[in-house]
Parts: sequence; C-alpha cells; structure tokens
Amino acid sequence: MQNRKSTLVTIIVLLILFVPLAIFSTILHFQNKNVGEENPNHEFFYNGKLYFYENNELLGTYICQSNDYCDYAVSRNNFEYDLLEHKAEKTDKIALINNRYAFLMDTTITNLNDAEIILYDLETNKELGRYKEVKNYGIGIDHNNYLVKNKDDLWGVLQFYDGVNLKVPFTYNYMALADQTEAISSLISSDTISVLKDGAWYLIDINNNKLTENFTDKIVTYNNDYVVTSNGSTMRLSTYDGRNRLFGEYKYLNFCNKYLAIVDNSNIFYLFDVANNQEVGNRYNVANPNDLRFEISNDYVKVYVLEELIENVAIR
Repeated sequence: MQNRKSTLVTIIVLLILFVPLAIFSTILHFQNKNVGEENPNHEFFYNGKLYFYENNELLGTYICQSNDYCDYAVSRNNFEYDLLEHKAEKTDKIALINNRYAFLMDTTITNLNDAEIILYDLETNKELGRYKEVKNYGIGIDHNNYLVKNKDDLWGVLQFYDGVNLKVPFTYNYMALADQTEAISSLISSDTISVLKDGAWYLIDINNNKLTENFTDKIVTYNNDYVVTSNGSTMRLSTYDGRNRLFGEYKYLNFCNKYLAIVDNSNIFYLFDVANNQEVGNRYNVANPNDLRFEISNDYVKVYVLEELIENVAIR
C-alpha cells in the first residue's frame, strides 16, 4: 500500500514538472514556425523588408523606410567625362558583396536619380555610410574595389576584403578607370586610376601613389607607359612625365593591346607600334572615328568599320 502511494506521488510530481515543459515546447515550436514563415517564398522584398538569402539561408534583413522604392542600388556615374570607361550593356544592380554588404536605395520613385546610396552591413544590421554615386561598371572591378563619391562630392575607393577598407581617401573631384579588363577575371583593372583634383588630371595607383605629371587636358585613356589626353577637339599621346610622344595631334587615339589606333586630321586610320616606331597593317579612310570597333586578344587586333571586318592584324 505504501509503495502504491509513493508511486502515485512520483507520477504527480513528474506531471507537475513535465506538463508545463511540454506546453512551453509546443508554444515555442509554433512561434518558431511562424518566424520561419515570415517570408515563406523567400522573396527579396516582402512586407516592407528586404530579405537577403544565400542558398535559401537567410543572411539578414533590412527594414525599408519607403514604401515606394527599396532595392539594390545601381552603378551610377553622372559626370560627363571623355575617358573611355566601360559601358555596361544594361543597367545592373550592384549585387551583395561577400554575403555581407549591400549598396541600397530606399527612396521614392521620383527621387531615384538623386537618391542617396546606403551602404548596409547585414551582419551588424547597421548603416555604414551614405553616398551620392557608386561605380563598379556593371561587370565589377578587381579586388572588390568600388569607386564611391561621398556627400561632400569627393571621390575615393572602398575595398571589401576583410571588412570595409577606405583604399583611396575621399580627396578627388572625380575618378574613373579605363576600359581595361583583367585577362583571367574579366573584371575592370584598378591598378591605375585617372583622377581630377584642383583642375588637374593625372594617374594614381590603387595605393594612392601619384604616377604621372599633371595634365590640363582631360585623360582619355592610358596604359602602363603612355597617356592619351584631349582638349575637346584633338588628342595627343604623352609619356607619364608629360612629354609629347608622337609630336602631333590627332582626331582619335586608343590603345589596342601593344598597338595604338590612330585617326589623323585627314581621317586616315592606321595601327601604330609605338615601341618600335612603325605602322602595322594598312591605312584606311574613315568618315568618323565612331565608326571603328576593335576585337582585341593577345594574338590579334580585328578592325571593323561600320561593323564590317576590314583587317585582322597579328600582334608581334
């Protein structure tokens, strides 16, 4: 009889202990289920928030302040500049960086062109800065570099490696990269950057070291040895120390691998090997330098005029 009473007491005690735990576990299960179903279809924008996923794993969220437009920012460049920068085929949004950082726009539709661009950290759920323009040229810049203009209208370079690093300080009135891609990555090379400061144009490297003399004419393009500048009507080829390399001015100059594409003042086009001081290929009359297009590889330069292939010049 005593054993039965002890057993009954034990059962009652266990029920007192475990029934509330079971109820609590059930409630917690449904609460977690509801959280998991907050965005059941894993939409990027849902119910006033942005959801960032990688392989269906939620990396973080951003609470939108505007009900009008809340999305990734686009690569923006409002400066009219003669530099031959890469032109993206379409306006692509700047993708999530290192599964952690996002350039966002949170504004009204009518303010899209002037809206500030927000740099947001998904890991800390914090806004890291606001900017007027961000450039990655649609196809991306090597080493996760981004050209950025701050709210004081000054340009610098942000690098996303282990965190966010201000690679080049915000001291320039403008900066841009020539349309030169890395062979392996196909990303725009940022080894050399064209900058404008206090009315002078010159080149710097990614560590903010000055590489050339100042130029009063705008920089059109460059390579490791020479700079092409324009005064608005004619172009010239100069060395990094500012000396005129070709002793003349031309309607069009552009680098094609180791060769230089030239259109002179008589509308004659030809390729020139600067290192060996000699023409390569043939001469052609062109009505407009804009009619020219080049396909460039390590082995050849294909020359098109009005999309017609006129010459295939081997690179020696």
